[in-house]
Amino acid sequence: METKQKLKMKNRGITLIALVITIIILLILAAVTIAALSGDNGILSNAARAKQETEKVEVLEQIRLDIYGEMADNGGADPTEADIESIADNYGDISGTSFEDKILTTEKGSYKIKLSDIWTAGSSTQDPIDPPSTTLQPGEIATAERNEYYDAEADKTAKIPIGFTVSDKEGETSINGGLVVYAPDNSEYVWIPVDGIIGEDGDLNDVNAENIADRKILLGRYVFKSDGTVDTTEGTTPATLGGQLKISSTDSYYYTEDTTGKGNTVATGEKGIDSFIQSVRDNEGYYIARYEAGVTGYDANNIQTSNSSSETSWTGYSEESAESLKLVSKAGEQPWNYVTQNKASELCQNLYSGVNSDLVNSYAWDTAILFIQKYSGDTDYSRQTRLQSTPADTGEATDGTNNDVRCNIYDMAGNCREWTTETCSDSYGPCVFRGGFYSYSRSYTSYRYNDNTTHASSHSSFRPLLYL
Repeated sequence: METKQKLKMKNRGITLIALVITIIILLILAAVTIAALSGDNGILSNAARAKQETEKVEVLEQIRLDIYGEMADNGGADPTEADIESIADNYGDISGTSFEDKILTTEKGSYKIKLSDIWTAGSSTQDPIDPPSTTLQPGEIATAERNEYYDAEADKTAKIPIGFTVSDKEGETSINGGLVVYAPDNSEYVWIPVDGIIGEDGDLNDVNAENIADRKILLGRYVFKSDGTVDTTEGTTPATLGGQLKISSTDSYYYTEDTTGKGNTVATGEKGIDSFIQSVRDNEGYYIARYEAGVTGYDANNIQTSNSSSETSWTGYSEESAESLKLVSKAGEQPWNYVTQNKASELCQNLYSGVNSDLVNSYAWDTAILFIQKYSGDTDYSRQTRLQSTPADTGEATDGTNNDVRCNIYDMAGNCREWTTETCSDSYGPCVFRGGFYSYSRSYTSYRYNDNTTHASSHSSFRPLLYL
């Protein structure tokens, strides 16, 4: 009996000791955990700081986006200190006397931002905060430090203009599928990736591959056959840059990108069309507007459908409404028609700060067709016609059918035909249209039609391009 009692006591003692040791271990672990979570370098503190920095960057980028929008409205001029302060004031309270000392305390989280850190006039360096990665993600705005978007699936990179936003919408983030970016005014542009330059990085055999999916996207000017292949007949498609293009080898007229001009307004830039070509060499791509040119401030009562025989800079609108008109590339906007080639070219220039803009040229148009036919699977898109039956808007057809959109680019085969900077040797009609339009069954995506400098009609519009 005595032995049993001692055993029970012994067992009870071992249990109490184990319990005490367990409690001590738990207390130590709790102390370690609390120390890891709390304190200046604790997990919770670091997480809170990371959240604050992220939110601070978001506010900073939104302010800069507003500044870019203001610059676009002011012809690209750098903002003044008063402009920066006025825009920043919308995001919180400003304290301090001189501009260098003024601090913005934001409404979101009471973050403090020096006004002098928001923008440096004449400088492209706008982000004082170290970026979390070297390339942009969908939904992010390009800065001087981060202005490239990498598509891992395509293994391609697109250069994003500073202040533009990479789309984060489904179907708009693939470079091969048509990468969409949004300008500060929310106009939409699509990146056209290129594999090289015709005659420099490839020849006609590279673009006229038997399997269109295998062809190279070489910057060039092309004549397309009815099956979507490139016409390599001698005297038609030039095998190098700058050559004369003919619709057929027996045509008396030919087409060029003539930098001297023939009555129309030619490509702009320090070296004319060469500026665009050099940019494509350097950046391996360019942008075209997602939609035909749209016009804000549209009023049907102000439309002027005819111009004098000497007027080459005709907007299609009365002088009274001119100040309210603005060129955009957005769905659902009234196309800017009844406009001459000279005016279309003028409207496309100097659209945004930090990126070149111009009326679309023949290189940009034809190379976009190569891109669309290769990646959309629509291998004869170059010869399709009238896919949009009315010039009422630039978005989808009201019944959802017959919609002309490939790789996120709208209306190259239909709706309105579009002015370009290409020239024709016909002295009466030096200005060249491209694309199909709703009222003419013979026109098609790669169609060339020339007219005089004062032509303006309901089915004539245009499309801007951007290059870096």
